[in-house]
Amino acid sequence: MKTSIVEKQVDALIKGGYYPNRAEFIDDAIRAFFELRKEMKIAAAVELYKKEEVSISKAAELAGLNIEEMKRVLADKGIEIKRGFTKNRKTAARALSQMMR
Repeated sequence: MKTSIVEKQVDALIKGGYYPNRAEFIDDAIRAFFELRKEMKIAAAVELYKKEEVSISKAAELAGLNIEEMKRVLADKGIEIKRGFTKNRKTAARALSQMMR
């Protein structure tokens, strides 16, 4: 399989000591991507919220917005704003409730 120029560039940065490994480079590249593409940062936060993987406050933090701005983004996209726990928190709350009986 032929190595792409991008892969060669990444390998050069690692060999040059700019990054300790490919995973560190990828993390840095993704952070830079989200900083340059703010709309993608918001889109990722919206998708995580829709899947109930994050709360509205965490989604707002990930999107770089305040909670009221995040609520407007969700409303504009027709996404219902959920009250209470996310799936994972619901499960944890249920388990905690059962333990306290």
